Amino acid sequence: REKKIYEENPKNNFEIVGVSIDEEKTKWTKALDKEQLNWINVNENKGFYGKIAIKYDVDALPKNYLINSLK
Repeated sequence: REKKIYEENPKNNFEIVGVSIDEEKTKWTKALDKEQLNWINVNENKGFYGKIAIKYDVDALPKNYLINSLK
């Protein structure tokens, strides 16, 4: 679903940032390659105990947020 939305709205004030909390980097990079996710992807490999997961109250996966522009 996200892939279709991203492809239909190229750089129209819209960006997807994927944040993984996967503790196994190899599995994460293989999944990125398999799914061909072409947006920004980062990994904080600390699971549910990482700063990002705690800050954004990630208690289940996947978890999606729509964040407004700061402009």
